[in-house]
Amino acid sequence: MNNIRIKKRNYIFFTACILSFVFTGLLIAQETGVRWQRRSETTRYIQLFHSGKAFHLPTAETLQKGDVQFELEHRFTAPTSSGWAGAYGLDGTVIMRIGFDYAVTDRMLLSMARSNWEGNIELHSKYKILEVGNNTLPLVMAIEAGLAYNGKPVAAVKNTGDKVQYFASAIFNTLYAKKLGLGLVPSYLYNSYIYCKDIQYSFTFGGYLQYYVSEVWSVLLEVNPTVTGWRNRYNSFAFGMEVETGGHFFKFLIGNNTRVNYSQFLAGAPDSFDSKDWHIGFNLTRLFKI
Repeated sequence: MNNIRIKKRNYIFFTACILSFVFTGLLIAQETGVRWQRRSETTRYIQLFHSGKAFHLPTAETLQKGDVQFELEHRFTAPTSSGWAGAYGLDGTVIMRIGFDYAVTDRMLLSMARSNWEGNIELHSKYKILEVGNNTLPLVMAIEAGLAYNGKPVAAVKNTGDKVQYFASAIFNTLYAKKLGLGLVPSYLYNSYIYCKDIQYSFTFGGYLQYYVSEVWSVLLEVNPTVTGWRNRYNSFAFGMEVETGGHFFKFLIGNNTRVNYSQFLAGAPDSFDSKDWHIGFNLTRLFKI
């Protein structure tokens, strides 16, 4: 009985924190008018999506030169099917990501992040290479590439080099009627599973749809099927919402992949599409405009 009460208190506390963040942010946004957008002197650039990534997959958006962004992500490993007794997964362990983005130029972004899953550290860069203005379907394209090092593998690997992974993505974004954003992200991952005897690779063709209900709220669907190569059991999917609150982004999601660093996410999801294997997660970012 005491254990159930503790779980209930944890769930209530977590929910209260989320609601406090969202509604406080909304008030700040209304009072200050702060938005994640480019300054007037850079309006020649086309901005389609509001943030630099969907849930896991990147958008073609970058930051303004000199800006820094902090990112915190959580994926709860217990499934939502645990019900009220398990706070719908919130009482389980957490796979976490902490990251920083730095805008070298208005078009180029450098990023560093670490996940507590196998001590995965990744370094990557995104560069916006093409913008086509169109009243119906504008197009923005970017490329992203990087590497990851798994510092704490859960099992033995053949040699140190096997702990390193490489990845690259092409990002295509468009926006219909200034409301419905579409992203296609074909990606390649080298050394998909560091425990295999032979080096594996994965080619995925991910995508996302984001509908902007207002300047603050939007809903989002993301999928990342593996086209060829190695896959960790299942293709990834997630759905949820995004809230923009004056310099912050809060993304709440439910999906089947608990991996957060890009090299781990691209390898596939450990759980199925069945609702008993869904997990709760969230992304929180804070932009520091310098």
